[in-house]
Amino acid sequence: MLVKELKKNGLQVELKVNIPAKDVTEKLNQSLIKISEDVEIEGFRKGKVPLDIVRQRFGQNALNETLDELVQSSTNEIIRDKKLKLAIKPKIDVKNFGEEKGLEYIMSLEVIPQFKTEDLKKVKLTKFVSEVDEDDYKKTLNTFSKVQQNFEKKDGKKVSVGDGVLLNLKPMYENEIVKEAQIENKMTIVGNKMMIPEIEEKIIGSKAGDKLNFVCKFPSNFPNKNIANKDVKVEIDILEVRVPKENTLDDNLAKSLGAKNLNDLKEKVKKQMQGELDNVSKMLIKKDLIDQLDKIHKISLPQGLVDYEFNNIWAKFNDDKSKGLIDDTDKNKNETVLKKEYKLIAERRVKVGLILAKIGEDNKIEVEESDLKKAIEEEIMRQPDAKDRIIKFYTENSQALASLKAPIFEQKVVDYILANIKIEEKKISKKELLKK
Repeated sequence: MLVKELKKNGLQVELKVNIPAKDVTEKLNQSLIKISEDVEIEGFRKGKVPLDIVRQRFGQNALNETLDELVQSSTNEIIRDKKLKLAIKPKIDVKNFGEEKGLEYIMSLEVIPQFKTEDLKKVKLTKFVSEVDEDDYKKTLNTFSKVQQNFEKKDGKKVSVGDGVLLNLKPMYENEIVKEAQIENKMTIVGNKMMIPEIEEKIIGSKAGDKLNFVCKFPSNFPNKNIANKDVKVEIDILEVRVPKENTLDDNLAKSLGAKNLNDLKEKVKKQMQGELDNVSKMLIKKDLIDQLDKIHKISLPQGLVDYEFNNIWAKFNDDKSKGLIDDTDKNKNETVLKKEYKLIAERRVKVGLILAKIGEDNKIEVEESDLKKAIEEEIMRQPDAKDRIIKFYTENSQALASLKAPIFEQKVVDYILANIKIEEKKISKKELLKK
């Protein structure tokens, strides 16, 4: 195999590759022999078909297979021997190919830039931290007694918004019960928008023992389309009227919320609140770190990688746009402005990715099997019912596993940097932290 460099422009390289005819013939014969071992042709036993007949029948298929295998093996050999780190998959342009011609192709590729990372001591970071505010903590605790709401029966009480009503509700259309709206001996809370508004309005002001009969037009978005926009006869028996009962924040309430006792609940609440503040603090210092790494490094970017990143961002934007999910800040911008802004985002992502990858490589940071296992277990904890599907998805999908690996690697590099530079810590209030 002969390899000649035709041109080199920055990170872009163009190589001319020639593979002699004898290598093509040798590879082609190997393909034909492999085919002959499995093919069945009338008049011959399996595996005993003469090679010239196999060539007549399957020569073109074997030739195509030979081309693919030679291109694949030779490009891999070139990349390995020249120690090339590719930014994207190389482009192959076949110029000549045949058993007598040999193989000639042009390989156009773009490599990852070679650069030295700047001294990390240049990075100056401040970690903003905040502790749980006592008033916020007390307010959060008090919400548990309101969220975990209980009701008690109130004789003679007329129904008002916020009350619980134990009732039977029988909607009839053309002498048949509308089962989707039927309620039998169940409590509903007035005002929580779980019932058709017109029905709820009729219930307000009634009391236990009342029987209501009226006709109600069901809404156009009612699940049963045969009933939507139809006049339905409604019969309601008000069985009990119940009023909200204020809960006492005690051990019993704590246990109903999954805690051992009230002290355990308090500890868990404070720990969760502090965890939320700590996560904000971590996000802020990571953003500051990324900004500074971007600022102190000057490197050439592989255009193919930038284009790939931009195309992904732009596809996501258009998908969000079709669903009405784009940010308000983007709604009034024209396509030219948006593309320019997203191109800058793509360039920054590629640049930061290259910097973190280089720091990780220089310091032998790798994603271990245990890291991947932990990430998959966390995914399963979020979706316990989908355990088998999640495991199958990652074990059978190399791209999915790679997408899982990338953020883990990034975080490990970030953690390494933060552990090896001087960081000033500054205490601020929750309000100040959330403003940053």
